[in-house]
This record gives sequence, C-alpha cells and structure tokens, in this order.
Amino acid sequence: MPDGEPPVIPVPPGPVDPPPAADAAPPEVVAAPSVGLPVPPGAPPGYRGYGVTAPPAVSPAERPTDSAPPAVSPFEPPPAFVPGPAPEPSGVTDSVTVAASGAPAEEPRDWLLRLPDGRGLPVDQMLLLGRNPDPALGPPGARTVSLDDPARTVSRTHLVVGPSGPGELLARNVSTVNALVVTAADGVEFKIQPGGSVVLVDAARVLVGAYPIALEPV
Repeated sequence: MPDGEPPVIPVPPGPVDPPPAADAAPPEVVAAPSVGLPVPPGAPPGYRGYGVTAPPAVSPAERPTDSAPPAVSPFEPPPAFVPGPAPEPSGVTDSVTVAASGAPAEEPRDWLLRLPDGRGLPVDQMLLLGRNPDPALGPPGARTVSLDDPARTVSRTHLVVGPSGPGELLARNVSTVNALVVTAADGVEFKIQPGGSVVLVDAARVLVGAYPIALEPV
C-alpha cells in the first residue's frame, strides 16, 4: 500500500430484502387522527376556531323552492281627460229684465240712445257701438256707431242695442274683455260681463267702459 493513502476497510454485505410477492396486498393507509381546536367557553354551536362558526343547518322545509314569478297585470292607460264646465264669469251673464217702473208696455214704442253731448240716436234697428266697431262681430245689418273715447276704456266693438219685444230694448255686451254697468231708473245696478245681455223695459243709464250713454223710451 503506498505511503500516504488511508487503509481500505472491507464492509461485509448486509441482508437483502426479498422481492414482494406478486399477489401481495398494498399497504394499508392509516389517516392521521384529527386534532380539533380548543372550544372557548360560551362559543356558539358549530364553532370551528379562529372565530369561524359553521352556518346553521337548513331543514328541507325551510329551503327555498322554485316558484313562478308573480303575474304582472298589463299596462292600463289612464282615463281620458274630460274637461269640466267652464267657470261662469262673475256678474250678470244671462238675459235679465230691468223693469224700474211698472210693467212692460203692451204696444211697441220707440227708443233713443242719448250720447253725452245730448244728441239722441233713434234705436229703430240693431246698433253696434264701440271705438271702431267691426260689423263682422255684430248682428247682420247692424248700424255701426263709433264712440269717441280718448281714454280707451271702450272696446273696439263693445255693445249691441236694438228692439227686442213689444216695448223692450235689448243691450248685449259683445266685448271680450270689458264689462258694462247698467243702472236702472230706481238706482239698481247690473254688471253685464262679456257675452251677457239685459232687456230694458224702462229708461236706464249704461256705462260702456267709462263712457256714459242713456237709453230712453219715447
């Protein structure tokens, strides 16, 4: 043996495991025992440690079942709007009869329309009065009478006067904005709104806007 090399010590062969038999069963696998976490006092049922609690068991009767969605009624449109009756303007709007002294005359009589300057116009036909009356807004064949009103309190087409019945005179407000004020001989006043009318059987004074006229039987 050369100098400087370590000696070689022979190792005897150990026992050799025999090969496994061909029909030998596989070794049994044993599961390791489960180790539960400690349950603190007062923990709720199903506590699994680390603050985790198992969800409560649900009985079959409490499980949701598949059901059809509720039926949806078809859309019904709202009822059609039905406008109510238009409000009546204040004051006298229907035909009224002003009889300040006595009953209507049984025989026809003439009427005069007296202007502020004293002139009298015979009312033997329908007259259409206003600042600049439009014949299309009055009865057919009416005679137009222009009223000089610098203050413009009179409508362009404001008043129709004319014979109505035996001894009677009709006055109708054809303005769309301004009223008439009719004062009977006994002092009773009637406010005639646009579209309203009055039947006179005695003398009366009429304010057309701020323009005064008088209606007199003769």
